[in-house]
Amino acid sequence: MMKRIIVILVILFICPAMYAGSPGTSSALLMISDISARQSSLGGAGGALADDVAALRYNPAGIYGLKQYEIQFTHYSSFEEINYESLIFGLPLNRYDASVGIGIDYLNYGDMPKRNNNGTDMGTFSGNDVLITAVYSKLLKSNISAGFGIKYFSSSIEEEKANAAAIDGGVLYDVNDEVKLGMALQNLGSKLKYISKGEDIPLNFKFSAKYRPSQRFVTPPNIVVDVNIPRGQKINFNIGAELWLNEAVAFRFGYKDKVDEGKLLGGMGFRTDILQLDYAYMWADQLDVAHRISATFRFGGDKTKNQYTDSKNARIKMFSPKIGDQESVINFEQKRRTIQFDNELKDEILFLTPINTIK
Repeated sequence: MMKRIIVILVILFICPAMYAGSPGTSSALLMISDISARQSSLGGAGGALADDVAALRYNPAGIYGLKQYEIQFTHYSSFEEINYESLIFGLPLNRYDASVGIGIDYLNYGDMPKRNNNGTDMGTFSGNDVLITAVYSKLLKSNISAGFGIKYFSSSIEEEKANAAAIDGGVLYDVNDEVKLGMALQNLGSKLKYISKGEDIPLNFKFSAKYRPSQRFVTPPNIVVDVNIPRGQKINFNIGAELWLNEAVAFRFGYKDKVDEGKLLGGMGFRTDILQLDYAYMWADQLDVAHRISATFRFGGDKTKNQYTDSKNARIKMFSPKIGDQESVINFEQKRRTIQFDNELKDEILFLTPINTIK
């Protein structure tokens, strides 16, 4: 029982990406913003990442980076029987230089022992939270985007229910091809009220930065940092690094300085031109480890801006011979399209040339 109580306290007060302004049982769903496996494995530093639909949790301006339709499903297997499910949909409006996103989150705390004031066992009870988020982002200038989001939250513990509404707002500024900066205001809204006492939802102001040395790497890494200024609590930060081995495989590491459990996180990702799978693992000193798994599907939209395809083409371009060197081009194409059965028998060489490459 004591372990279960500790788990609930960790989720409500320690693990969240931001703190409540005053003591109490403020919304866990509104607080755990790094549910997506990719951002979670980066320590929750996703405010300036801004290249997938999960950006709506960190800075609503970030979903402008969508170039294709995206659907993301996340399962978070936490301590004990606590489970979190999330479904997000992102739609680019390329004609209007804008994007929209919708998210539905569900958190179930599992069954917990129920006792009266005398300690008599009265069975079990449970609690759950539901969060619905809608976000809109638009490009204001060539290097500045802004966005805002609306949230509706509903929570129930046995027969008691509470709800609240809040808004998010944010901007992103592309300093150059390698540096992006961002600011976001999260969870500005009404109080969450159980029975007669109202609790402030966790208001937070976030500064973010991303460094992506695109001029130095074929598949550039992402170095990301978030600095949080939560109401009524100390300033804290999240930091993470995403290292792409090639266009398909990435390893990630992250650190949170604001929690007593699970400061270190890690994970990996695999993607194709349609599907991306991400996994996050949190090391915990006393509680069980926590796992997050996300699946993101990309389709439609501007397929020429697909992340996997862009990275793959960059790699091919780097290792292909220069167009001006005709002899190198011929040798390169010959090796790529040739099956040679015997090096000494030059006449036994088969050239494979796709029809659509003949000019």
